[in-house]
Amino acid sequence: MSCLVAGVPGTVRRELTDDELAHVRADERSYVELMRRHAKA
Repeated sequence: MSCLVAGVPGTVRRELTDDELAHVRADERSYVELMRRHAKA
């Protein structure tokens, strides 16, 4: 179960759709690649 959490303290707002979750995972891969590139610099 993956949820959208917002606020302080965090409150679960709703579950993510499959499309939203796929987008989050793609962003994660992009950030990991950027981190690896910058770590080598």
